[in-house]
Amino acid sequence: MTQADLLILGGGLVGSALAVALDAHGISSIVIDTADPDAILAASHDGRASAIAAAPLRMLEAIGLTDDLAGKGCPIESIRVSDGLKPGKLDFDPQEGEGALGTMFENRDLRRALMTAAQRAPLADVRMKTRALSVERDAHGVTATLDSGETVRAQLLIGAEGRASPTRDAALLRVARWT
Repeated sequence: MTQADLLILGGGLVGSALAVALDAHGISSIVIDTADPDAILAASHDGRASAIAAAPLRMLEAIGLTDDLAGKGCPIESIRVSDGLKPGKLDFDPQEGEGALGTMFENRDLRRALMTAAQRAPLADVRMKTRALSVERDAHGVTATLDSGETVRAQLLIGAEGRASPTRDAALLRVARWT
């Protein structure tokens, strides 16, 4: 049975960033994700981009993604918030000398940088194209049985599967939803 400090279900942007950050602090993790890396890195997979605010961008730099993301982002020079159904707007503009409010990155570039960083992280055991068939909690942690038949164990479980998280649903955590 493979053991780690944390079991992270979901190896997307959040789960993989967490595993890389934990590695830098000597904390081991097993990351389980059902996605096929070749598919999610393909140009045709996901045309979305993410706005990374200045503080989270510093976090990505702190976990070693600077070189992998160099030249891939577009600075956010201003932000306007409005509701098409109501009058009014809110503008955010940086003060002189503050720099950009954040940076826009294609999700594919973020995924590639995080996957590369996770491969370099010796304490991050990332398992793509893998599913946790069952998750059992006890007083000392969590045990998961994978679709390979292997059992993994950790002291703590993190659900990072995204907006339709089965881990969150199993924990009966409420979330606010907008349509």
